[in-house]
Amino acid sequence: MTTGDNNRFLRYWYEVNISKANFIAKSPIDAQVSQKKWFPYCKGGGYKRWYGHNEYLVNWYANGFEIKNNVKDNGLRAASVRSESLYFNPLITWSAVTSGLFSCRYCFGGALFDSGGSSIYVPKNPYYLLALLNSKVGQYLLDISNATINYQPGDIAGIPVLFNSIESVENNTNKNISYSKDDWDSFETSWDFKKNPLL
Repeated sequence: MTTGDNNRFLRYWYEVNISKANFIAKSPIDAQVSQKKWFPYCKGGGYKRWYGHNEYLVNWYANGFEIKNNVKDNGLRAASVRSESLYFNPLITWSAVTSGLFSCRYCFGGALFDSGGSSIYVPKNPYYLLALLNSKVGQYLLDISNATINYQPGDIAGIPVLFNSIESVENNTNKNISYSKDDWDSFETSWDFKKNPLL
């Protein structure tokens, strides 16, 4: 989605009252029943593979009532809310615009997603696809199909996938996600930060 007013509807996770945030909603209904205001928001970020750039929360209180009813001076809705049925699912997410190599990350669920942090829902073998997209083969295929610095969901959907050695690839991907998550969570900018690993 595009909120139409990021200054109003987005916050860094450490800017809000954490008791009003829900990081583990499993569905739109689960989110609404929780009566929480702030939810994780995949919004892109710089180059980082496997896991990370979990920084923003979006005001999605009452199923996004304020976002959906924010009207511009010309009478049109400011936001563009799309693919609501996919909100809060596990996702593969990436920055829509990059000047360097393509990188994508795994989101375990509980989040909504932005047009700048494009995402895809992969119900079967998501780790396998994540590994392909983060590989040299994935970069090569994206370079062939897209000569720009913008990576849209259609570019990702056009990549041919041959499922082979799925279990070993997904096991290695799971390890990479775990290592990357440990790295991300070792900094105070992570909402899962516990303590400095040097202590």
